[in-house]
Amino acid sequence: MKTSQSFQLFLEALYSAILFVGIAGCLPIVRIPDPSESVPLQSAEQYERNEATKALEQVDTSNDPNLAVILEQAKSELVDTPIALPENSIILPKDSILFPRDSVGVLPEGSFELPKGFFVFPEESIGVLPEGSLGILPEGSFELPRDSIVVPKDSIEVLPEQAIVLPQDSIAVPGETIGTGQGEENTIVEEIVSNLLTIDLPAVGALLYDPLGTGYFETYCTATLIGCDTVLTAAHCLSDNPQPQQLLYYSPNGGLFHVIDYRKHPDFSHVPNADLALLRLAQTVDGVRPEPINYDQHVESGSQGMIVGFGNTGSAHLDFGIKRYGKVTTSNCSHSFSDENLICWKFLAEGETTCRGDSGGPFFYPYLGGRQISGVTSGGTPDCAANGSSTVDVRVSRYADWIRANSWSLETERCGQLPLVENDVTATFHGAGGVLSKDVPQVRHDFDVAPGTRLLRVALNGEDPQPWHNDFNLYVTTPDRNNFVCVSKNAWQYEVCDIPNPTPGPWFAIVNRVSGEGGYQIIMTTFGADE
Repeated sequence: MKTSQSFQLFLEALYSAILFVGIAGCLPIVRIPDPSESVPLQSAEQYERNEATKALEQVDTSNDPNLAVILEQAKSELVDTPIALPENSIILPKDSILFPRDSVGVLPEGSFELPKGFFVFPEESIGVLPEGSLGILPEGSFELPRDSIVVPKDSIEVLPEQAIVLPQDSIAVPGETIGTGQGEENTIVEEIVSNLLTIDLPAVGALLYDPLGTGYFETYCTATLIGCDTVLTAAHCLSDNPQPQQLLYYSPNGGLFHVIDYRKHPDFSHVPNADLALLRLAQTVDGVRPEPINYDQHVESGSQGMIVGFGNTGSAHLDFGIKRYGKVTTSNCSHSFSDENLICWKFLAEGETTCRGDSGGPFFYPYLGGRQISGVTSGGTPDCAANGSSTVDVRVSRYADWIRANSWSLETERCGQLPLVENDVTATFHGAGGVLSKDVPQVRHDFDVAPGTRLLRVALNGEDPQPWHNDFNLYVTTPDRNNFVCVSKNAWQYEVCDIPNPTPGPWFAIVNRVSGEGGYQIIMTTFGADE
């Protein structure tokens, strides 16, 4: 691959500027993609060049030999123009070794730390980018282990365990430039591998994050309401130390809430150690009962529990943002993890498990005829849909005292003045779903509102095909009106309409596509209807 001299100097300067910071890391798990999954796809820049070349080829030059020469020269220049690497890419030294930074005491001269969220590509594969809609890497690529160090090959005699010899002429490229970055630890991915959709479990919501501070909030993790204004999630969801205003909590029955504070467990250093965090919401979540946490009930190996989350359905799928559930049976944790602190299980090709996007979500375990949060999704092996892949959840009972001491509120039976969904017959909800596309830009959903309803809440969540984004809007009204009672037009696909004292009778909601395409869920909740 050709690169301009100025860009080459930029990469060399970037490489020279990287400093090593000696902090202990965790045991890496390296994913080397199946070559059969690798689908060459031209970059947008290359696509434009090919389109320009096709246009030039369609020009009739039969009557003008001079024009033919000019066009051939133009096509040659289009082909030879170098394709720029993604910003912040790093050209790795030849004959380099990659290994975890805690696996060697004194690093040789010339060593440097690689940022998290990077993938290594052989140089010749750049310019044939992975299929972004599937997040597939070029053949020969692999994900950098968390807390990795690059060391010149000839600078160390005895290689640490699990060291990796990097291909010559390799390039480390930020994960988000290929549609795989999720902001979480790259050796750990979280999503529910199933397509068991649900609108139940109202205390389980989505944690949304605006990483660039631009006002666009994307699906990031899952979180569970455990107090009127307190939400439980995973600490690694906050690894970037975001400002609270960069976070939102979406509750399908409760609405959208700003986060005003958060606390990570002080012992958290990497997944899955003490991987817990608490979020404080700007206001009480009215009408949703917080879920109780497990204080002392021990979940044995072989126990069946339920997982819930807003993650996607496999490593090659970008369907974040849809609420799903699954059932799993626990097993003993591997030798590198502690059964005392964690709950573990394996995915055996059938059934369900957690992966990217479900981080922070609950593992529910039966208790006194109900359920309680016994685990919080932390991590697992990267290819979550692979037979035998492992998952680890933080064991909540092990950290219950910290949760109790640091929650702003905890396990309140009733929050606010509205009746509770799932608990009160005067609070009801039902849902529907659909798929928006260019061919189906909007879908109408009809429903009825009972007499005496104090509040109608209509909430929308949809697929978030990161790094691309969907923008779906929500419109709610009655058939006898010529305008909408409520319009929610955020710049993403999470929308909420609250309508106090709605007129009883027929209503309808329209889900409208502004951009993108994908599935969605819409939930209509009525509070305080006459019995």
